[in-house]
Amino acid sequence: MKQEVKRYFPNLFRKGLPAGYYVDANGEKPVLGMLRVDVQLTPIRRIWQRSVALTEKHRTQTEFRKLIASKQFEITWLVPTDSKANTIRRVGFTNQHASYPVNADTIPFLLDQLIPPPKTLPDVAGL
Repeated sequence: MKQEVKRYFPNLFRKGLPAGYYVDANGEKPVLGMLRVDVQLTPIRRIWQRSVALTEKHRTQTEFRKLIASKQFEITWLVPTDSKANTIRRVGFTNQHASYPVNADTIPFLLDQLIPPPKTLPDVAGL
């Protein structure tokens, strides 16, 4: 991933660049994305607040401001359910303050990681 950032966004690349960035070079212009994972069954409102806070943090840097203004920055959330992903996408595209895309993809096995298994053992005959 860092090689892609270095290739497409050389002004942003630096040693020690935090993990979680990716490059989508499939469109007309490459897009730098930040990947976030919903690891606590976070409410949609809180995910949106975090997305806004992340973008505002990035706006403090000149190169990121340029990317945001040219629609070359996005945030993608990995979430456990389709309904949550659809809601995030809908909120992201209809929010009047959104100057960047907020995407979401469903990773169903996250649900297994977020919901602990039952603490009782099954009743097994003969034990």
